[in-house]
Amino acid sequence: MAERQNGHALIESVIGIVVLVFVCLAIFDLSMIIWGAQINATTCQAAARAAGRGDPGEATQRAEAVIARKEESAGEVLVSNPHLFGPVQISLTSMPKSLHDPLTGVVFNPGGPIIGTVTVVTEAVIRPFVLRILLPNHKSLTVKSEQTFPLTYVMPSNAPDSSDR
Repeated sequence: MAERQNGHALIESVIGIVVLVFVCLAIFDLSMIIWGAQINATTCQAAARAAGRGDPGEATQRAEAVIARKEESAGEVLVSNPHLFGPVQISLTSMPKSLHDPLTGVVFNPGGPIIGTVTVVTEAVIRPFVLRILLPNHKSLTVKSEQTFPLTYVMPSNAPDSSDR
């Protein structure tokens, strides 16, 4: 009778350990998904902030530079490095208008503030461990982040000097 009770206890312990291992792996996977989404969102925010500061024509290059620095500092283990998902979207609401100098016939830009927004979308691929086991056809999870920041830039004037006339 004592041997039978020991056998039941052993089977219950083994089943409990197996369930505990799967619960721990599920918690680990969930934390990896949250971590990957957070990395992607933080990178997207930094890229949008950088894209919004400076010449709108160079917004994509500034966003890509931020993302490239992030790729250098972090290796790819279970979360791929975030990358741009499409081009940086620029929406201008106000821009200085070009003027025509009647004396010289030259068209010039008087300079002034450019007002608008930039929108950056990034995505990262997360490869959870348990998801690979349970769903062999879906080995990864893609998360996207979108951030919009105001565009702050003052266009310099290229008006001819009055001393040139």
